[in-house]
Amino acid sequence: MLAKIITMKKPLVLLSFIFTLLGCDKNETIVKVIPTITTTELTNITGTKAISGGNITENGGANVTAKGVCWSTSTSPTTTDSHTNDGTGTGSFTSQLTNLSENTTYFIRSYATNSVGTVYGNQLTFSTLALPTITTNAITDITTTNATSGGTITGDGGANITTRGVCWSTATNPTTSDSFTSDGTGTEDFTSQLANLTENTTYYLRSYATNSVGTVYGNELSFTTSKRIPVLTTLPITEITPNRATSGGNLTNNGGGNITANGVCWSTLSNPTISDDFTVDSSGTASFTSFLSNLRPNTTYFLRSYATNEAGTGYGNELSFTTSELVLYGSTTITTQEHIDYIEERGYSKVEGGGVYISGSNITNLEGLSSLHSITGDLGIYNTTGLTNLIGLGNLNSLGGKLIINLNKALINLEGLNKLTTIGEYVDIQENDALASLDGLNNLTAIEHYLFIYNNNSLTTISGLNNLKSIGYYLNINSNALLENLDGLSNLESIGQSLIIMNNNSLVNINGLSSLTSTGSLSISSNTALNNLCGIRPLIGNNGNSGNFNITSNSFNPTLQDIKDNNCSQ
Repeated sequence: MLAKIITMKKPLVLLSFIFTLLGCDKNETIVKVIPTITTTELTNITGTKAISGGNITENGGANVTAKGVCWSTSTSPTTTDSHTNDGTGTGSFTSQLTNLSENTTYFIRSYATNSVGTVYGNQLTFSTLALPTITTNAITDITTTNATSGGTITGDGGANITTRGVCWSTATNPTTSDSFTSDGTGTEDFTSQLANLTENTTYYLRSYATNSVGTVYGNELSFTTSKRIPVLTTLPITEITPNRATSGGNLTNNGGGNITANGVCWSTLSNPTISDDFTVDSSGTASFTSFLSNLRPNTTYFLRSYATNEAGTGYGNELSFTTSELVLYGSTTITTQEHIDYIEERGYSKVEGGGVYISGSNITNLEGLSSLHSITGDLGIYNTTGLTNLIGLGNLNSLGGKLIINLNKALINLEGLNKLTTIGEYVDIQENDALASLDGLNNLTAIEHYLFIYNNNSLTTISGLNNLKSIGYYLNINSNALLENLDGLSNLESIGQSLIIMNNNSLVNINGLSSLTSTGSLSISSNTALNNLCGIRPLIGNNGNSGNFNITSNSFNPTLQDIKDNNCSQ
């Protein structure tokens, strides 16, 4: 039987034609129609690509010769718009959409073509993704090596922000191929800390954000790091005299700025600054020499070089030195407070070949003599009316000659002589009307010649001599009307020649001599209240008295044998 194949495109015509054919009994007819197709949901959408496809369930009685998807920014796209060509045949197929525009809404339909024509599947819509949008935050906290910035993400482009931060370079338009920070994910505002910058350098900076579409950069800003304070080393200290020295500095890094001042600074305390004494030397040079002046003799100083630029002042390593002594040769007599001030100003620390003699009603304190530590001759203080102590002599530790303290009407004690341990000749303390004790001689251990304590009307105790152990020649304690005991001599062990105690009318015992083991002659007389002489019993018992023995005109006058027999007090 002859078969006739008829292709119909219009459905109503097709039905009418089929009914006509059914009425024929001599010919069989095969009808072809357009295929049946549905569009596959879109996946893997990016800024420029997406994946879709279709499923052809019927070929319409004719081979499918072309299939794919088509898309447009307008509805009902056709193959005259952008489209894929994904082969032939029925069944499911996958289509790769490319060259899309970011952040754009598209309409898509699958299609299939056979000999009847082209049919389109259901229409779907989708939007491509976009790069994020971001602005760069202001740059703050700029130092020599650090700065702070960040970014504000105003849109994620439809995709998750996977990394963000700032990038910088000394060239414009920096990218993440340059130095950069990584400051987390998400769309929140973020802060970025820049580090390891170079001082006095201009940088360009942009924020950045990355999503699946790519990396976008914010607006570009620029900044310049601060200049660094200078770096330098301190030169050795040379040419040290009592009042002068020489040093300097070596500049190793100007910090990127202009050196406006350099020199050295010094103080008697560590870490000196330009708030202390300082020099101003030639600016801008790599190496400089500094001359220190107006120093104090025999004084330890700390010194640092310095250099100043726009960023501030940098200091070199600290060195220390001690000025040499300033020696006063020969004797000097001081009669005014102004003379003491002059010695203080000059800073004399030693007197050689002579002594120091201080007298006069104008003198009220000795504080200007605080630099003195050695006198090879005598120290005489006499006929003063306003001097109450000797505190200004607190650094005196060596006295080669005599210590004479006579006729000082206001002197209360000897505070200020505390560093004296030995006296080369004798100590003479006479007629100091207000002197109540010998406090100030506490470290004195030996007197080479004699100790004479005479007619000090307010002296009630000789405390202050507690460490005295030996006297080379004699001890004479005479006419001190209020002296009650000798307890201040409790460590005295030997007197080279004579012990004389007389006319001390308040003296009741001499127990302070209990450590005395040797002397030459001994004379204790005219002490009208003295009734206890047991303090010399160890001396007598050990036959330490090698010369004359005279005990008379006291309240009690035991013999030598009485003392040996312990009959030494009333």
